[in-house]
Amino acid sequence: MRHRQEAKAAGHSDSPRASVVLKGQGALAMVHFWVGKKGKSEWKAKEPMLIYSRPKGTYNASKADHVLVDWYLANAELGDGKFSIKATVAGPGLDGDGRTLKITDWKPYALDNLRNGDYKVSMELDDKDGKAVPGAWNSTTRTITINRDAPEDPPMAAPPPGDKDKKKDDKAMKGKDDKKKDDKK
Repeated sequence: MRHRQEAKAAGHSDSPRASVVLKGQGALAMVHFWVGKKGKSEWKAKEPMLIYSRPKGTYNASKADHVLVDWYLANAELGDGKFSIKATVAGPGLDGDGRTLKITDWKPYALDNLRNGDYKVSMELDDKDGKAVPGAWNSTTRTITINRDAPEDPPMAAPPPGDKDKKKDDKAMKGKDDKKKDDKK
């Protein structure tokens, strides 16, 4: 893992379909709700919380060159003598249990030069003594797939116009047609 200086400070996008994650005061809103029968809540709004963002899914062709590692941290501050994140990557080309990095700065990181195959990416929020912070979201492991042999993803198409946009387009076209008729007279 290495720090990516060129990542945008206000957000990031490591794929055309990625959402932008903004960091800073007020950037996180959480809503507590139930689907189905109400159970016991493990979520505590004021407790430190690590929210894993990326990587996730499959990275094809050139998308595998720099795979962004990112998260959001709530109610905790990273730094020496403060909270830290233990990030571990295991997979092809990495010996034993993989590589682990103690993160104490909130900045984007990237996985470079990954080989084809599946990798496990784990992130854990640790306290100032290096012990795991309890919490339902504070330890996450995801499997990502690297496929450098796959074709490049096609560029994203523009979304279809909504009804409101279609009405504007139709009105604009009608105006142009009326002008053409007037010019011919």
